[in-house]
Amino acid sequence: LIRFFPEFALTHTFSLHTTQSANRNIMSSSPIYTSISPGPGGKKQGIDGFSTTMKMCLAFVAGLATMANINSFTSSPSASLASCNDNPGVSIRTPTRMSTTSSSIDASASTSLSASTSSMSTSARISDSYSNSPIPITDNNVQQGLSDEEIFYQTAQSLEPVTDKVSSHTYHVMYGQFLLPFYRRKPNMRFFEIGLGCDMNYGPGASVALWRKLIPQAEIWEGEYDAECVENAKRNGMLNDINVVTGDQGDVNVLDDWIRQMNGGEFDVVIDDGGHDNCQIWTTFQKFWPLLKPGGLYFIEDMLVGRYPQYQLSESPLCSKGLVVTDQLQRLIELMTTYTPGENRDEPIGEVKFISCQLDACVLGKK
Repeated sequence: LIRFFPEFALTHTFSLHTTQSANRNIMSSSPIYTSISPGPGGKKQGIDGFSTTMKMCLAFVAGLATMANINSFTSSPSASLASCNDNPGVSIRTPTRMSTTSSSIDASASTSLSASTSSMSTSARISDSYSNSPIPITDNNVQQGLSDEEIFYQTAQSLEPVTDKVSSHTYHVMYGQFLLPFYRRKPNMRFFEIGLGCDMNYGPGASVALWRKLIPQAEIWEGEYDAECVENAKRNGMLNDINVVTGDQGDVNVLDDWIRQMNGGEFDVVIDDGGHDNCQIWTTFQKFWPLLKPGGLYFIEDMLVGRYPQYQLSESPLCSKGLVVTDQLQRLIELMTTYTPGENRDEPIGEVKFISCQLDACVLGKK
């Protein structure tokens, strides 16, 4: 334009603003003209000072800018950024269709509480934000813009059958925020999941297949109530290189036997996806939380059924009938986040570093 219309350089400057969207520079469709000085002979300022040919050229340039804007916007998925409060400096990208809010409160220098609530209950609501391609867990994925939640979700969706951790629940949120970063720091961790899935309509082993993909270097243990199902799975080769114990997790004698078979029962990560009865959960917690290694993680899934009468039927020497696990955790949260002068809260809080809850589940971190 300057070459063919010198007065353009003398009287005006022309600039196209850029905006940032999905990490791409996009040209604005609205050019901005800034007056410098009156033109020769007192020409009109602004676009009215241009010849008809000049105006046609500018309209053509503005049209190209508009098309670049539209093409760039439609080709890049929108994403929102949230910071993972347990891992400073690590960005968690959540899909636009998933609304996750979280709050974090420091009870002391070494005690924190975070609670997050996801509004999404099924994977169908986020299938358009995540692809189903299997993705290995590497630092390159994070550098390429994939959050650990996305890595967990995509890997689970790439397997058959798809575990209910992502098909019926949104547990990729807590496992993406806590488990995968933990595995990067300690790939040879000891890992124990209660619940092989023998009572699932798609059969056992869906989560085992997922763990093999996501945490291949970990020492994996599984606990399952149905011993016959476990034997069948072993014969089918489903549990090769997987350690398995069987029995009722609500029975303290069974748990003691598990601990003996596990050479002391010390684990870095425990996941309770077992019977879901309150006393099964709480009895197991009373036994395995003290054995959890410092800095370890204890996940409790499917807490949404805690107040159903059919999940309050069992009892044990460590759990009275009718106990609700959510109530126990709420009391602990109250002690961690509020202080009454003269009250001893150090003992009941004990070694709990934080509690983080999302839809249907919680994770406790150990000091």
